[in-house]
Amino acid sequence: MKINIKTTLQFVILLTLLACEKVITIDLDQLKPSLVINARINADTKQAKVKLSTSRDYYEKNPSKPITNALIKVVNLQSNQTQTLSHVGHGEYSASIQITDYALYSIEVLYQGTTYKASSQLFPKPSILQSHIDAPLEDGSTLSCIVTDEKKRENYYRLKALYKSKTYSGGGKDDNNDKNETIHFEVDSQDMFSEGFAYEAGTELIVEVISVDKGVYNFFEMMDKNLLNKDEEPDNPGNPVSNFTPQVLGYFSAHYSVLDTIKIE
Repeated sequence: MKINIKTTLQFVILLTLLACEKVITIDLDQLKPSLVINARINADTKQAKVKLSTSRDYYEKNPSKPITNALIKVVNLQSNQTQTLSHVGHGEYSASIQITDYALYSIEVLYQGTTYKASSQLFPKPSILQSHIDAPLEDGSTLSCIVTDEKKRENYYRLKALYKSKTYSGGGKDDNNDKNETIHFEVDSQDMFSEGFAYEAGTELIVEVISVDKGVYNFFEMMDKNLLNKDEEPDNPGNPVSNFTPQVLGYFSAHYSVLDTIKIE
């Protein structure tokens, strides 16, 4: 009977290593829940809506906990009209709001003895003169809209494309000129095709242009950048800087929006 000494020795070493194996548990720090505030004034519906909750810990499997006992006020600083929002269920608050173009709106959220404040300016409703989506290339497709440009100031927009259950969004701003502005962003074609999108005659895509102020624009620009760089080392890692003070997760925006439909010919 022949014995392969080399193979036998390797087997003995392997058994020794397995016997010495130790399970190492990595203990991730549990984070204190943060306040999440998503607050909007929709000038088209004349409604202020706020969603309050707390963030979840990494190990937490349950849904975010809604906050139902906050006191929320919104003030139109041009007319000095104050409106208190009512809790309507599941951490959502709402109220009818007086709408004034160019007015600065402020919001105060009183929760557990701390008042969180933010402000947002409402700019006039934009108009979409033309919208278009290019034929998809390997890395995506460009969605563009020509909108009426508010003169003598920088204008900031959020642009959304809605197809079935998916929403694709980006931002745009003008260069402070007197011409109508073209805003555009890249849409992930593969993501859209996974929803059954087909670039062919008869396919329709809903486009939404939202007029926002600079603070809200910057918030979403940072969020978009972090999402685009999720597989790389981002320049500014972490959550976008909120326009609330003290800092929370979320933002406050007063805005108009306008819809258009792109039909591929």
